[in-house]
Amino acid sequence: MIGTTPNMIGRIANKLKIKSKTSCNQYGRWVSSKSRYSSKEITQWMYYQTAIDLIRNTFSKKNKNISYQESLFGEDYEKHN
Repeated sequence: MIGTTPNMIGRIANKLKIKSKTSCNQYGRWVSSKSRYSSKEITQWMYYQTAIDLIRNTFSKKNKNISYQESLFGEDYEKHN
């Protein structure tokens, strides 16, 4: 548990550029699974432990410093918080 929302984890991962656009890399892989709330099949990124550690370290170093989060996410940070 990192102590933040899945949305924030995804945003941190995107800023760190750890998600591959097409297949897998050292940080994770794309998998297909059934949606919890419908009969649709969805594609989602599954993080390997190396990515979890990287995201946790990035988040925990400055999680109390709002200016750091603003620098990561720009004006979008204000809209989402």
